[in-house]
Amino acid sequence: MSPSSSSRPLIRVHLAADALMACEVQAQHSSRRLVRKARFPFAAPGERLAAMRSMSEWVGDAPRGTVQEWVLGIADVRYLLLPWAPDLADGALRSAFAMASFEQQFKQDPSLYVVRFAKPAYGRAQLAAFVPHPLLAQLDAHADASKARLRSVAPGLVV
Repeated sequence: MSPSSSSRPLIRVHLAADALMACEVQAQHSSRRLVRKARFPFAAPGERLAAMRSMSEWVGDAPRGTVQEWVLGIADVRYLLLPWAPDLADGALRSAFAMASFEQQFKQDPSLYVVRFAKPAYGRAQLAAFVPHPLLAQLDAHADASKARLRSVAPGLVV
């Protein structure tokens, strides 16, 4: 069976504290099929780039249209649960409050992170995920080197 134009290879990667777990999913029309999977261990965050290179070799020459999706583990993302307050419906105020809370809680500069918020719900606390800029740059560079499109980067913890 020849690949159709709707067939798009997808590489889904979970980034854990000590390994990359990758799987290749083939999507055809409305179904998806797991083609293969692999684990690429590393002992320290500084060794992650070597694991990414090994994963690139495993992927091989990515066909045109290949996309990557990354799920970030707890080791690489900082989380805050913001209390519900009507004032935090304002995006600018919510961001400022999250940044100040982050700095107070983690004793780190929040400008070194990209912050994303879970979908707000009336009367409920809201999850804020902080992802380091250098990690996002690494993932972008990896996708470029792999000749794949980076479709999504999402924290593993969701509400």
